Amino acid sequence: MTNRTILVTGEAGFIGSHIVDACTAAGYRLVHEVVCHHAALADVRASLADPQGYTRVNAIGALNLLEAAREQGGVRRVVFASTGGVMTA
Repeated sequence: MTNRTILVTGEAGFIGSHIVDACTAAGYRLVHEVVCHHAALADVRASLADPQGYTRVNAIGALNLLEAAREQGGVRRVVFASTGGVMTA
């Protein structure tokens, strides 16, 4: 059992939900010491139709998360995952 805390974004998605399950099973408290960022819009066709909207949500959203983590302090590690779909656009 660990006493570390973790914040998982995108926990309602496929990858994020599995990460939450694994972290909970490993004894992590789901809060803030580690940030595991998986929240994003991931529809490639829709992103081609609205590149600015997807940039706002995905890139600027990630930047906002990193800035908030820095301001909060105590965040030791950030884990970020992306989709292969970004390569198709």
